[in-house]
Amino acid sequence: MKNFFLPIKNIVSISLYPVLFLNLYLNLHLLTGCSLSSQYISEGLELYDSTYYKEAEQKFLEAIAEDSSSAEAFFHLGRTRSQLQSYRSAVEDFSKTIELDPENSEAYLNRAIIYIELEERRKALDDLNSSIELNNQSYTAFFNRAYLKAEMGDYEGSLLDYDEAISLNPDDPKAYVNRGNVKGLLKDHQGAIEDFTKSLEFDSTNVQAYLNRANDRVLAEDYEGAIADFTEVIKQNLQNIDAIIRRGDLYFRLEKYDDANTDLSAVLKANPKNTDALMLRGDIKAKQQKNKEAIEDYAKVIKLDSKSSEAYFKRGKILLDTKKYDSAIKDFSEMIKLNPKDGRAYHSRGLAKLKLKKKKDACKDLKKAGELGYFDAYADIKKYCK
Repeated sequence: MKNFFLPIKNIVSISLYPVLFLNLYLNLHLLTGCSLSSQYISEGLELYDSTYYKEAEQKFLEAIAEDSSSAEAFFHLGRTRSQLQSYRSAVEDFSKTIELDPENSEAYLNRAIIYIELEERRKALDDLNSSIELNNQSYTAFFNRAYLKAEMGDYEGSLLDYDEAISLNPDDPKAYVNRGNVKGLLKDHQGAIEDFTKSLEFDSTNVQAYLNRANDRVLAEDYEGAIADFTEVIKQNLQNIDAIIRRGDLYFRLEKYDDANTDLSAVLKANPKNTDALMLRGDIKAKQQKNKEAIEDYAKVIKLDSKSSEAYFKRGKILLDTKKYDSAIKDFSEMIKLNPKDGRAYHSRGLAKLKLKKKKDACKDLKKAGELGYFDAYADIKKYCK
């Protein structure tokens, strides 16, 4: 499955349903060619439907040997070779179909689907445009073009195509999920939520729809609604660790610390080395001013992942607040090594140095923080660095 990932911390990734099936060529008037060729095509289709693809391929080749002008034989040969994952050969077969029958919208559509598999998106888009020009009632063509446009970053165009696909076939839940994903990327979170809800009317067990709706509910700051969606996901799969952690994060945001700890305890019981759960539990402990326990959790994260700059920063902040300035400076310095463009670390290290009366070094750090875009540093520069 191809994915669109939304680069927002602690938010579930978005998944777009991939392209649909290869369409069957049903223009039976082409069967008026050579009778033996037609017989081979008929036998090949029976083998294809029984998933005997190699044998079907041979029958379609025999049909072409009898009648090299049979667009239908080339079309079915392309479909068969696509099932055999002989994609380049399939492209050639669909191209020959188009050469013999330029008005064949299904040949353009099927070749487009192969181009998508080959990640040749511009060629795929050109073929989908041609297919729709020839047949503007094809749900499959609009669905696939919408999918492709989203993959290429044309979200507005994708949305229009999903609208058209749904108008042609309003009963496919996958289209609502995909359109909801695109609306979310366009920051129409309420519209996305409505589409995911519509999809769930068709299939109330669709985990992806629940996850994506939870995602947009978080972005719309409907944390209770998002918790309900994650809870539904967890009901369907008690081992969905990601959903449990995300629900715990939402409980934390709502200051429901006991519920958050219950979720995180369940995760850490199953996997004591889960750094996401350890980090979040550390955040909860810090919020509850259980500094020793928070430091222990951040230390476990650092032990498991020595490149976790955020764990160094959070532990450093607690050490700064508890007047352990030398230790705090060490943590902020480690963060700077890992992420030298994060102004927060320079700012916090500067404050720690001020506490140790290292004004010159402190002001140097504060100025660096400001240069990196951490503008809160300028108030401290004005106050301490005259």
